[in-house]
Amino acid sequence: MQSRYNLVKYRVYEIVEQGKPGDTASLIFDWFIIILIVLNILGFIIGTLPGISFHRMLILFELFSVVVFTVEYALRVWTAPCNPHYRHPVYGRFSYMCSTFALIDFAAILPFYLTVTIGSVVDLRFIRIFRLFRLLRVLKLGRYSLALRVLGQVFKEKLSDLVISVSIVLVLIILSASILFFLEHPHQPEIYSSIPEAMWWAVCTLTTIGYGDIVPLTISGRIVTAIISILSIGIVALPAAILVSGYVEINGRNNRSSRRYVKTTQQLIIKRNTGKQKRWKSV
Repeated sequence: MQSRYNLVKYRVYEIVEQGKPGDTASLIFDWFIIILIVLNILGFIIGTLPGISFHRMLILFELFSVVVFTVEYALRVWTAPCNPHYRHPVYGRFSYMCSTFALIDFAAILPFYLTVTIGSVVDLRFIRIFRLFRLLRVLKLGRYSLALRVLGQVFKEKLSDLVISVSIVLVLIILSASILFFLEHPHQPEIYSSIPEAMWWAVCTLTTIGYGDIVPLTISGRIVTAIISILSIGIVALPAAILVSGYVEINGRNNRSSRRYVKTTQQLIIKRNTGKQKRWKSV
């Protein structure tokens, strides 16, 4: 009885977590969850439209989605000990529940239960804020998208470079806003009333958006603006360049690993077939 229980648990683990290649049930489950996540995001967007006539249908779909995601979360926690990293039946499950994807799964269903449990106690308008966390369901796609997993690996490996580049951008924003404040405040005290107000101009200028709602009037302010605009072309684009180079590097590394795996597998097959042929000849 216990062995059958373990077989069932491991089979469920293969379907919901491991994603065994060539497994039809696992493939159907993955695509079902992907489609359900996408439909949830679309339902959240449509639900913000005024005067929609199928509000009840959206509520029923929300209830169905929460039930599915709750069952999925429970199955993942139940089968977590099948993973060698979470082998212990108690501490292993607790460690899994603290993992990144498990926290995302839990956060995706938490707003519904908060609304149900404390919605009658506190102001419902406050509870609606938690509905924004439904957008976290799009992060669940990271389980099923190789590109998203590679992007997460890029953020992990290039985190120090990104922190340095973003820090440089923040320093440039504060420095340029401070300079423009002291140059323009005497001439435009209402617009450049403080350095935080000038930071809006700095962000628009550094990102080359240029709304034009805040512009310098003095000659010195325009010269500084021109210099900062030229410097920002390369500095602001630096984080994007780091992400792109990291993505290309990691993707190339994964492709080389895949080719080595295929080559090694082919060599083992050839070696095995050669050994069989030699045994047949000896017989």
